[in-house]
Amino acid sequence: MKVFFLKIFTIISSYSCLLSNEIPQTSNISFTVSVDNIRNTKGTIKICLFSEREGFPIYTEKAISCRSVRIKESSITYTFADIKPGSYAVCAFHDENNDKKINTNLIGMPKEGIGVSNNAKGHFGPPKFEDAKLNISGDNTIINIQLSYL
Repeated sequence: MKVFFLKIFTIISSYSCLLSNEIPQTSNISFTVSVDNIRNTKGTIKICLFSEREGFPIYTEKAISCRSVRIKESSITYTFADIKPGSYAVCAFHDENNDKKINTNLIGMPKEGIGVSNNAKGHFGPPKFEDAKLNISGDNTIINIQLSYL
C-alpha cells in the first residue's frame, strides 16, 4: 500500500512541476531614455518614471524611480533596468541649480528646461499622464525627450 501511495505522490508531483513550467513567466526589462536639447552643462538632468497619473510630472516624489544624470554634452542617456512591462510616463528636467525640484515662476511656469515622454505638451498646465504614457513591453526600447525652456 505504501508503494502505491508513493507512486501516486510521484505522479502528482511530476504533473504539477510540468504545469508550473508551462506557465509563461514575465521577466523584467530595461529601456533607455535619451534627453536632447540641453542648453548648458550646469547641474544635472533628473529623469523620473511614473506608473500612474498621480503627481505627474511635477511631483517627482510620486515617481516610482528618479535618477539624476550629470551633463557632459547637449544630450544624455539613462537606462532604467529591472522594470516590469507596462504603461509608464517619463519626465525629464534640467535641474540647473541642483535643488532636486522643478523651479517655477510666480504663475507656475517652469524656469528650468522640462520635457516628457511622447514630447507631450500641456495646455494651460502641465502635460497629462495619458498624453505622455507609453507601453513598454520589451528590452531595447528607446524613449526620446526634447527639453523645452521658456
